[in-house]
Amino acid sequence: MASEPHEKPPPLGSWPRLYALVIVLACLMMLLLWSLTAAFNIRMPA
Repeated sequence: MASEPHEKPPPLGSWPRLYALVIVLACLMMLLLWSLTAAFNIRMPA
């Protein structure tokens, strides 16, 4: 039986931990964009 090639370990130790980090960062980015939009929302004159 041939030996399998050694795979690199996933980032941060496990894939679910990496996915959780990506989701948290995406939520933080959306919160940042929402807060900037709310703070600098300038209404155009009609």
